Amino acid sequence: MNMRLMHACRRLAAATLLLSLVACASMPQVSLPLRFAWFEGRQVGYVSTDASDPDVARELGVNHAPRLAATVPADPAAPGQRHALERVYHFNDGAQINVFPSVPQPVGPDSTDRAYSPLWRVVEVAWTPGSTRRLLTSEEAVLDAVERGQLSLRVTRVVVNCAVVSVDGGRVLPGARLQP
Repeated sequence: MNMRLMHACRRLAAATLLLSLVACASMPQVSLPLRFAWFEGRQVGYVSTDASDPDVARELGVNHAPRLAATVPADPAAPGQRHALERVYHFNDGAQINVFPSVPQPVGPDSTDRAYSPLWRVVEVAWTPGSTRRLLTSEEAVLDAVERGQLSLRVTRVVVNCAVVSVDGGRVLPGARLQP
């Protein structure tokens, strides 16, 4: 490739990049509350936009989307069988933040994690009387505590739409900005 053509291509690429940055900067922005959950010992940030239950929608300050409930299968999935819904372990007493069993890895368009879904079926978690409470930071820890009789789980029909936008303060969804 001759030098003149190569410089012209570089100028064109730079101009295209500049135009796309200007276009992105002038796009309207939205700010949503960043919530946190645990995933395999790491904190993840997520945003909630919709909930199938009106009380949950009101509590979270999100859209009430009754049709999300239609994603709940009539028959429970067999162990190991994947569904469009993922579980979110929610501690009813607020003792700790939620626990997610999957997140996009990495966050963004390069994720190859087939287990992740932003549609979460709420599983209510409660400590059994006499159990010693402790911080649980993974699905494995939650299920282990259930096996030991320390926790009880109640699978609900409530579905929430919560997109993971950051993992452990590391990679952030492209176009997103984390602000304190």
